[in-house]
Amino acid sequence: MKTMRRARAALAAGLVAGLALAVTVGGDQANAALIFTNSTDWEAALGAPFTTDNFLTEIASAQSIVFDTGVRSTRTQPGANRVRAGIGFVGTINPPGPLFAELLWEFPAPVTGFAFEFFSINNTTNLVGDFDGTGTQSINVDASTGVAAGFIGIVGSTSFDSFKFSSGGFVDTFVVEKLSFGGGGPAPIPEPAGLALFAAGLAGLGFAGWRLRKSKRLKAP
Repeated sequence: MKTMRRARAALAAGLVAGLALAVTVGGDQANAALIFTNSTDWEAALGAPFTTDNFLTEIASAQSIVFDTGVRSTRTQPGANRVRAGIGFVGTINPPGPLFAELLWEFPAPVTGFAFEFFSINNTTNLVGDFDGTGTQSINVDASTGVAAGFIGIVGSTSFDSFKFSSGGFVDTFVVEKLSFGGGGPAPIPEPAGLALFAAGLAGLGFAGWRLRKSKRLKAP
């Protein structure tokens, strides 16, 4: 009986811990953009069809241009904002000051995620947008990927229709070699580990109760 009581106490403690973890982790995941540094993981997390722009059409620099996929790129003042066919999008952003300039990318319809391959982005360039429905977030490309040339993918917890390239310190001229975007409804939120622990606790308590009832029946005269 002592062994059974100890088992039931341990399972109850696990149940409470699992419930607490489920609430904490679930709350965090519901209000966070997920960041990826490879396309396979980004595609799996997006879990929806997506559109890709390989920037094959030459587009002259202008304050506002539209890519083949319908994405609009607008610079807050005249400057580099163009597509070089076969190379990619080429843009320049300026830090806060008299020549401050950001690049706004607007999708043709709301999305839940986007990703791009990039070259020569410096360590003060940020992706700015409302990726979780709670207000503006800023994601530093260099801090997220650790490289000046590579891949970054974002999956939000709600849909959004735009984001900005913004500089926190230096003039940055960079190249986006390939852009992908997709989704549109609420992004799927992975099941928190705490929910699995919670379910295991429930199953364990049920099993312990069954063992106790069976033991009583066997001991009954």
